[in-house]
Amino acid sequence: MELGELIKSAKLGDEKAKEEILNRFTPLIIKYSRSTYICGYQEDDLIQIGYNSILDALKVIDINRNNSFVAYISAAVIHNYYCLIRSKCRCNAETSLNKPIGEGIELMDELEAKGNIEETLLQNEDLGELNEKLNMLSSMELELIDFIYFKERTLKEYSKVKGISYSACAKRKERIIKKLRKALLGHNLNQTT
Repeated sequence: MELGELIKSAKLGDEKAKEEILNRFTPLIIKYSRSTYICGYQEDDLIQIGYNSILDALKVIDINRNNSFVAYISAAVIHNYYCLIRSKCRCNAETSLNKPIGEGIELMDELEAKGNIEETLLQNEDLGELNEKLNMLSSMELELIDFIYFKERTLKEYSKVKGISYSACAKRKERIIKKLRKALLGHNLNQTT
């Protein structure tokens, strides 16, 4: 039977005609599916998409207007593959941690944890709280803490730079530490109640 007649029968609901059309275009679909790569799709998936493309083309083809049925159906199959490629290329950069990268090895297996996440979060929270309390200090108090703890210099050096006796600097440091400790402990007591 001629392709035009098969298409007319298929449009009228003849299942055998549809099957014959699919059989005639199977080599073309296999050829296109083997030359098309879409991440996450196997050749069988692409063949099925090709068959669906033909069935969709049969629904909309105008048998009175179009004489080049082979070209129309071929173009429909190719067009559907290209549409699928375009839709999948938007998520081209995405991957799964369960993606196999070797025999029995997944990407997740190769990742190393660099420390305990909970511990890191708690440290960051503590540092944020400490910074908040440091901001409560006067500029003179903050300067002393910065000099000794952040610049890692000695109290003796601070007393020389500022021209203040060592014992006065030691008492000042002790007052500042008590003030910070009280602020930090007071905050923790409020937090638990």
